Amino acid sequence: MNLNFIVFDNKRLFFSSSVKPTKNIVRKQFFSWIFLFVSKLYVIDFFCGSCVFGFEFYNYGAKKVLNFDIKEINISNIFVSLNKLNISVDDNFLLYNVDSLVWLKDINFLNFSLLVLDPPYSFENIDFFLLKINSVKFLRKCVFFFFETNFVFALNYFSYDLFLIKKKVIGNVLFFLFKKF
Repeated sequence: MNLNFIVFDNKRLFFSSSVKPTKNIVRKQFFSWIFLFVSKLYVIDFFCGSCVFGFEFYNYGAKKVLNFDIKEINISNIFVSLNKLNISVDDNFLLYNVDSLVWLKDINFLNFSLLVLDPPYSFENIDFFLLKINSVKFLRKCVFFFFETNFVFALNYFSYDLFLIKKKVIGNVLFFLFKKF
């Protein structure tokens, strides 16, 4: 099995070679957009992979971070990383080894203020997933969406009540921050 690593909080965190964690420069840009209110956020990361976003939200003091990944190898590597970083899975940092598409209908979105959509670039159901997110009727007002992709993304996936706040391209990564009103 091939493993790659990233350095986070001065520690090497290993993950499967199939995982492509969000680049440091993209995370830095994103957190510069939300830094002032990150400690007030309740976050869901639907495709956590290496969980580097979850660790970052936790370090910045987000109120709650809910992470999903379907692959057992990713979850195993995340638990190793959690131990290295002295982060415990508790009510404020949750990790689920499930398909986030299945959980979409069961999550109470009313309590969450940021949804992270950073699907694997090979994710074949992105159209379906975005349409499902768009159809969730009980999203609270003023919820933020972070979406990252490496291909040209059609903004018409999102409903008219989502407002594009920021958009940036770094290398081959295109990412957006939306807000629901």
